[in-house]
Amino acid sequence: MARVLVVDDDADVVKMLGMILERAGHEPILAYSGRQGVEQALGSAPDLAIVDVMMPDISGHEVCRQLRACRGTAKIPLLILSARTQPVDRDAAMESGATAFLAKPVSPRELTAKIDELLSPVAARKAGRVVTLHSLRGGVGVSTLAANLAASLRAQRVPNVTLVDLSPSCGHLALHLRLRPQRSWAHLLERGTKNEESVRSLLISHPSRINLLAAPVSPTYNSSLSEAQSVFVARTLASRAQFVIVDAPSVLSPMCIGALRASDLVILVMSPDISSVQTVMGSLRKAADLGISGRKVHVLLNHPLGESRLTKAAIERALKRPVSFSIPFDPDQGRALSEGRPLSLDGAQSPLAVALGRIAAALIRAP
Repeated sequence: MARVLVVDDDADVVKMLGMILERAGHEPILAYSGRQGVEQALGSAPDLAIVDVMMPDISGHEVCRQLRACRGTAKIPLLILSARTQPVDRDAAMESGATAFLAKPVSPRELTAKIDELLSPVAARKAGRVVTLHSLRGGVGVSTLAANLAASLRAQRVPNVTLVDLSPSCGHLALHLRLRPQRSWAHLLERGTKNEESVRSLLISHPSRINLLAAPVSPTYNSSLSEAQSVFVARTLASRAQFVIVDAPSVLSPMCIGALRASDLVILVMSPDISSVQTVMGSLRKAADLGISGRKVHVLLNHPLGESRLTKAAIERALKRPVSFSIPFDPDQGRALSEGRPLSLDGAQSPLAVALGRIAAALIRAP
């Protein structure tokens, strides 16, 4: 038996779906509006949700986005039911985070078969974790840390690790790995995120078996992925990888917000200086405004230019929260970048590789 949330503003439809679920041996949880559905989901921990699209308060697409953004419901199957059945409607459902789509009216047999399929061990297998590194201030080493964190995970035998470079202005992850990508996420602006394969086809592979979704070679300042597309990309890649490491842009664009919402862990990267402290304070406030749980936001103190008089303890007092991770200055990093091989790939004992190895081990151990 599964706990199944039904969200629809039509009381007759809700009652009918509830009866179908009860006859199939499931426990229905009934909600008569989009907002009530989100509240019920957060309070009752359903195993699956059936969501209508057209509702007067918030749409079913927004319900899906909010459930995907919450830790407790981020990975449950979401089944969209809609009388609108054009390809564009199905695409919109998938981009909002839905797992599957069925057209109204739906027969009891068809509905219960789809529910059984979505709740099967294969469909319910645990998705990988999305870890986004972000700073609203450039020059603090976000790309270096993202590349080396992915390399550390591979060095500790995590089989499937994917890097995502969301920079709109010629990102650096391909440079860190000495790759010359012919494809990037910008191709999705032309093709659209119609299905998971359209995203996976853009990945390029490094000899270390790290996969990369590269940034475009030419800047795309005036166009980038929408928030929904960014969420769809992250979730799609996480369905096949143990870890997806996202290098988020420093501009808080819809694409960046989508990555943050899709993340299981957000790492705010800072350097030991006053302006970086102010930036992190603003980032923490913005994360709260976006509804991102404080439990999944962590601060990383990086020393890209050497040690500083501003101590970790002083930074923690200013932020009124602990610094979760600290990376020491590593003089070998410049050489590693010029060679196109992250220090962490070879299991090196350099300061940066050792520190990121510890972070990678902590991520692997985390439930």
